[in-house]
Amino acid sequence: MELGISLILVVVLLLIIRRSWDGTPVLGELRDVPLDPERLRHHAGEIAKSHKTASQLKTGRVLLKRLEANYSRLSSIYRYLNEKAKDSEQLSPASEWILDNYYIIEEQAKDARQILKQERFAKLRVLDEGYLKGYPRIYAIALELISHTDGRLEQAELIDFLKSYQEHRVLSMAEIWSLPLMLRVALLEYLRHLADKVYQTEQQGDRALELARLEPEHGLAEVQQMFDRQSGRSYSSLVVQLLKELRKKEQDELLRGWLEQYWLDFGTDLDSIIAQEHFEQASRKVAVGHAIMSLKTISLLDWEEVFENLSRVELILAQDPDGTYLNMDKESKNYYRRQVGLLARRYRVPEPRVARIAVGLAKQVDDRELPSSHVGYYLIGKGREKLLRQLNGSAQVTRMHNYPPARYYSAVAGLMAAVVVPLAWYGYRFSQGSLVVAVSIVLLSLLPVSEIAVF
Repeated sequence: MELGISLILVVVLLLIIRRSWDGTPVLGELRDVPLDPERLRHHAGEIAKSHKTASQLKTGRVLLKRLEANYSRLSSIYRYLNEKAKDSEQLSPASEWILDNYYIIEEQAKDARQILKQERFAKLRVLDEGYLKGYPRIYAIALELISHTDGRLEQAELIDFLKSYQEHRVLSMAEIWSLPLMLRVALLEYLRHLADKVYQTEQQGDRALELARLEPEHGLAEVQQMFDRQSGRSYSSLVVQLLKELRKKEQDELLRGWLEQYWLDFGTDLDSIIAQEHFEQASRKVAVGHAIMSLKTISLLDWEEVFENLSRVELILAQDPDGTYLNMDKESKNYYRRQVGLLARRYRVPEPRVARIAVGLAKQVDDRELPSSHVGYYLIGKGREKLLRQLNGSAQVTRMHNYPPARYYSAVAGLMAAVVVPLAWYGYRFSQGSLVVAVSIVLLSLLPVSEIAVF
């Protein structure tokens, strides 16, 4: 009995440590004003100026709880709409879009969640302030793009937006490669934002049906009380639906007269409020449709082309003096770029600087037939020491940082063993020499401990 309790405590402790790194998501309200292409590019530059990032990098896994919160809310609203559809034909156009296409939302959310659970090694810059503090900068950028294009995702617009951003802040290769995932999670958050408004519209419609069953005088008294508690503009969906129901019974005269006087006091009129509500509902339908279609088309975009257009490292390596880089296959290019990223992290310098130094060294060689005129000679070949000296200024110190991968894997394994072995030994002794218990502890603690060691 005591042994079982000990095992449970070990697992719980490891899970608490792991989960404590994931903050509770704050789902803020999005600014969803559509912008034309010129204003959108200008906005990209403005948010680049405003972004402040933390020195610590994090994996995309920090988005997992945020995704789950958004998906949970979307699922709850879907269940509400589904139940309402069984008893009523009066659903807004946006509600029908969500009902008909929820399977896409569910599929994309589950795929994104699976990917995020596996995101352990790609480190991304995170914001240091704002309601997205602690979340990847590239996610905040994706959310800005989606919310200002009505959920519409087009490759050319995406490239232009990020190019404008990079006129002020350069994105890392890992950030650019994470774009498909970040856009998918951002689209789901944007849909949650729209679904909240859809839910509010439907709730007010339900309340309007209740009020329509009352005597006109009692219904008016209820509306007056509501408007006293909160601005009448927040009840525009209720007003439209209630007037529609009362008009069917030819009982709308009393309420309409009071509402006309109410809105005149605020410098507007009832017809303008009704027209605005119809416009917002139509716009919401379009935005929901765009977002759902964008979820389907993300995988169809040419992400290799997107990367080549946006990565400063790619643009620099393409200047390889002997022209070899441009003719290399995708896997070889990726290997070179990974080396650039690895060196940039080790020496705490921007990735473009590593690429620029490597290309600069190759350009110093006049004979294009020599291997040393190729950028790869300095990234992965015999000229690597020369590149490291340029990065750090000391050959002696650079050798300390030029460890082979096996050295790093050994360090991770050592950290894991330092935690797992004492736990297994404790279980072995406590169970009076039971190997089954020791092995069970190792298996239960291996995954959380490995993540702790890697991070």
